[in-house]
Amino acid sequence: MGKTLQVAADRAYDQSKTVLPAEVARGVYMRNAPSLRALKLMHLMISTAGGRMAQDVRHEMRLSDIRRIEGMAHHDRESLKPL
Repeated sequence: MGKTLQVAADRAYDQSKTVLPAEVARGVYMRNAPSLRALKLMHLMISTAGGRMAQDVRHEMRLSDIRRIEGMAHHDRESLKPL
């Protein structure tokens, strides 16, 4: 995860770049594959946290940012929890 954190920090201010932990991309440890919506949410959360994703701080994001993603417009806080 150390390399992922470094890459995320390097790309934190470049919205044209994306970061996905290799562990997730390979799917090696997955028993129940996440849904497409869950993957979209994870991607947004990683890009929002950037290089700070492993820090012990409160990470926040706006529901309006989630709703801008195609297929996520009708979600509210409660419907996002299972994802």
